[in-house]
Order: sequence, then C-alpha cells, then structure tokens
Amino acid sequence: GPPRWFGALVCLAGALLRVWASGHLHKNELVAVSGPYAWVRNPLYLGTYLMALGCAAAGGAWWLFAISSVAFALVYHAVILEEEGWLRHVLGERYTRYSEKVPRFWPWASLWKGPLSPEDQRALASPGQKLRFDPALARKHRALEALWTFVAMMLG
Repeated sequence: GPPRWFGALVCLAGALLRVWASGHLHKNELVAVSGPYAWVRNPLYLGTYLMALGCAAAGGAWWLFAISSVAFALVYHAVILEEEGWLRHVLGERYTRYSEKVPRFWPWASLWKGPLSPEDQRALASPGQKLRFDPALARKHRALEALWTFVAMMLG
C-alpha cells in the first residue's frame, strides 16, 4: 500500500481545505464565491472526502480506499443535490449564476481554466460581502474540529 506519510498528508490537506472553506462560508445567507469556493462549489465535502481517503491510505488499505469512495459517492451525491436545490431557493439567481461557473465537486475544470476571477467574484457576491478568509467564520463553523479530527485519526 501507500506509505503512511502520504495518507497523513492527504488527510491533512482535507482538514486544511475544510478550515479554509469555513472561513469563507456565510451559510444560507450569502453565496460563498471566494477562497476554495472560487474553485469548487462543495469544498467542505471535498475536504471530508480527502480526509477519508487519507485515513484509508495511511492505514495501507486500498480496499478501504475503494469502499470509502463508493460510500461517499452514494451518500454525498444525494446530499449535494438536495442542498443545491435549497441554495437555489434561498439564495436565488446569484447562486444559480455561480453554479453555472464553478464545478460541483471535482475542481478539474477550474484547474484548467482557473478559479473565478476577482471580477466574477465581485459580480456574484452580495454588496459589501468580504471576499477574504475570516477567522471568526471558521470558528463559528467549528472548522478547527476538522484539524483535531485529523490529529485523532492519525494517532489512532
């Protein structure tokens, strides 16, 4: 299997992505368009997925890696679709325009063409919305729990 350090790095990357995303999220209030949301619409779920894959890799279990991927796809695909319907309802046209420009889960398209430009971010953001990481938001969303989860998983 893969070396344990590789799995630990993937898991840490997922935890850090969750912290970064949490500092840009105004849940059910504003369309998050900055930070990792400029690359992908669901960076919190992507971070969780990376943490699961990292743990499987650190444990040296490719079968767990495969099972995690299938389980994640089955559960989170439905969750994401339902959540997007809710966000279109709550956030309206601004979210619809955002979702047309940014990929749902896999950032491959953004890697080729780049993230939302600063101009697009400003155009899609609400008036006065801050487009930078806010540590207070990360604390509000308890983002550091992802890092503690990472530490606990790696110690386990």
